[in-house]
Amino acid sequence: MPNDSNGQANTEYLRSAGGVLIVISNHTRYTVILHRREPAEWRLPKGKLRPGETPRQAAVREVYEETGIRAAAGQLIGTTEYDYVEPKTGQGVHKQVLFYLMSVPRREVIQVEEATFDEGRWVSVAEAQQLLTFPNEQHIVHQAAAYPLGSGW
Repeated sequence: MPNDSNGQANTEYLRSAGGVLIVISNHTRYTVILHRREPAEWRLPKGKLRPGETPRQAAVREVYEETGIRAAAGQLIGTTEYDYVEPKTGQGVHKQVLFYLMSVPRREVIQVEEATFDEGRWVSVAEAQQLLTFPNEQHIVHQAAAYPLGSGW
């Protein structure tokens, strides 16, 4: 693995995008969370941008690929950034994820991407904040819950 001038391993920079699907039913906001098999974690739908793709386009595509739900990307509601080491290569990675608010009229059936996930759930925002593995995604759901839904996005 190449080193920089400080002797540190070079870091790969990745951009991803995802969505927070929101449905309001009986005055409660619900969102979709996914359970990843390996490593076992609850997370929001998201994924890497493809060459020539905008973050908004990637968010729509990734939400559809991971949940089977077609939704338009609305307001950008937040960005997360974090570092990790790619287990297969040992490569350091700095990842930035842009999350968009996505509203759908009803809780549609979730068809998870079976290669990666073993379960998808519509849960209340409060439950999502309890189940999501990563605090940065819990914060994104909190931001989505506070955003007024309507024609402005």
